[in-house]
Amino acid sequence: MESDQSESCDPSPDESSINRNEADSNSASHESLEDSTATTRKDHIIHEALVRSVSVFYLLAALPLIALGAYGAFGAIALVGSGWALFAVFVTLVWWGIAYLLVNTGIGIWKLRGRSRVVSIVLSVLGLISIPVGTIISVFVLYVMCSGKGQKVFSPSYQHVIAQTQQLRRNNLLIFGIVTGLVLLVLAQSIIGYLLRQL
Repeated sequence: MESDQSESCDPSPDESSINRNEADSNSASHESLEDSTATTRKDHIIHEALVRSVSVFYLLAALPLIALGAYGAFGAIALVGSGWALFAVFVTLVWWGIAYLLVNTGIGIWKLRGRSRVVSIVLSVLGLISIPVGTIISVFVLYVMCSGKGQKVFSPSYQHVIAQTQQLRRNNLLIFGIVTGLVLLVLAQSIIGYLLRQL
């Protein structure tokens, strides 16, 4: 009787085989998912670097505005008691307000926030009228933000892709550095060329 009970408790060869097959299938499915996630990151990693280069551009663009605001603040202090003091305060607040918008947008884009992408698109559309340098920069930013890969990079699903592919972070930083350097170099050449033509 005892031997019969022990035999009935042991899994049959067919059951063991089924369990092994299920385990192998789950493992293969998990590996396939990881490969798919890594492929998605690799396909978008250059565009991700472009997005982050736009972030750096916004942060750098805010620096002269902060300086102008500081200059306006000192001017307001120097003009205390005159009618120009309020105007100087107003100009200071305008410069600092724009600088805050750029900094906030730049940080948001770095963190791939959808709201910051929308603000960037609006600013770029407005910047199209600043011919020629503003137009060139705005067209570039609109491409980065509105292209198919740009939309994918800002999607919630891509956040999960980033979280699951941290091993690619070092490669991403290298690509980001190269792309950012090239983008800033091209923008600097465009601005310098435009300024030289005005002389």
